[in-house]
Amino acid sequence: MFGENLRKLRKEKNLTQKQLAEHLGVTARTIGYYESGQRFPSPETINRIADFFDVSLDWLFGRTNIRTPIMPIMKISEKADNYNNDLLNEEDYISVEELKEFLNQKKKGPKVKGQ
Repeated sequence: MFGENLRKLRKEKNLTQKQLAEHLGVTARTIGYYESGQRFPSPETINRIADFFDVSLDWLFGRTNIRTPIMPIMKISEKADNYNNDLLNEEDYISVEELKEFLNQKKKGPKVKGQ
């Protein structure tokens, strides 16, 4: 799975094996070995690959369909918190339970009179 995902990422960025190899500090032949599953990169190289393509290690190894690493999600969340703190007061926030109830009601559709 790792090799397939590496090849997919490289092709999505329109990179040759040589171009990717130069960025990672390995040879083009090594990239070919990684993609074919004949060799496996060191932990340091794996991290460089994930950072370069901005994907999670779990996605790279086929453990999840979520490509985005957790840190960018956390940064977005922090920005949202800062944004909300400027515009919303405490009364504007709802609890997780209230949100779940709202979403459940939305799934069920509008209530019809007499039910």
